Amino acid sequence: MPFDAIVPAQRSTQSGLHDHRLSHARDHLPILEEVTTVQRLAAVAVLERHEPRLTVLQRIAVVDAAAYWVESAGGDELAWALLEAACRSSIAAGRTYGALLNTAGRASAAAR
Repeated sequence: MPFDAIVPAQRSTQSGLHDHRLSHARDHLPILEEVTTVQRLAAVAVLERHEPRLTVLQRIAVVDAAAYWVESAGGDELAWALLEAACRSSIAAGRTYGALLNTAGRASAAAR
């Protein structure tokens, strides 16, 4: 049965179950390493230089989502896929990804 043909109560239940499964999966992904605020801001700055067509809010959303995947086990490929989808060139995606992984950002945050 197509999703649109489901009566509203069933649709609500199915959506709720789907949301619960996604939430449960996210809650149980181990965090490998934290992406610092410094790294996130650096990645947003890279996007600003290379992807001026994106709004400030879009740049923040892309970086935040990519950082989430970088922090999750097995999420590096998803972070890269997201950045490739958001960026017009693989160079911009690579530089943004590099800013997220920059260990200098972690070191300066740890020193504070």
